[in-house]
Amino acid sequence: MRFTSLILVCIAMTGCGSSLGRGTTLYQQQSYIEAAEVFERTQSRLASMDPEERARYGLYRGLTLMALGDLRGGERWLDYAETQERTQPGLLARDERAMLTHGRLDLGERRQATWPKPEPRWAQGVAATTTGASGE
Repeated sequence: MRFTSLILVCIAMTGCGSSLGRGTTLYQQQSYIEAAEVFERTQSRLASMDPEERARYGLYRGLTLMALGDLRGGERWLDYAETQERTQPGLLARDERAMLTHGRLDLGERRQATWPKPEPRWAQGVAATTTGASGE
């Protein structure tokens, strides 16, 4: 009887029995591929989740996709979490709001680092001059 009560408390307080709880735990364990699979399978239930669960789903799915290198997917789900939180402030716990902020900063830095850098004009001119001088 005591074991059953403990399980019910765990499910009620942390969501450890839900798919969202499972995906969150896998993310925290750095099992990103498995977490992404859980979140993918859970997406069809998103509309029936309460607002807090939707915000957390967006946060952890976004962070998971970023960890896997999918910056566009990560941005989409971080946007979703941020919209949920902006609509109803307080849906995310303080530490989760901090994770969202950090995730956004990380996303910006990673995007900037991976964007193609334009060639300086003088280098393009030198290349053109070199090409023309070699007779090609």
